[in-house]
Amino acid sequence: MTPDTLGNLTPGARLYARCPACGREKTLDVAVLVAHAGADCRVAEALRRVVCGECRVPATTWRGYDPIAENRAKPENQPPQR
Repeated sequence: MTPDTLGNLTPGARLYARCPACGREKTLDVAVLVAHAGADCRVAEALRRVVCGECRVPATTWRGYDPIAENRAKPENQPPQR
């Protein structure tokens, strides 16, 4: 079984955060998380580290899925190379 790390997230995976104090919501940029925590960091550990950029309160985080993004990432759905 493949480990649940930032580097192994599928193209359709989405990570979200919401600040319980100020209500700010954000879709997290996986590339930024990888830059800060590393591709080998477990997703759960990376999400535990997320804090609100505005008030620095630990954020409530969750995962989502975007099937359209995953479908676009499939090789057969890529535009032809010129």
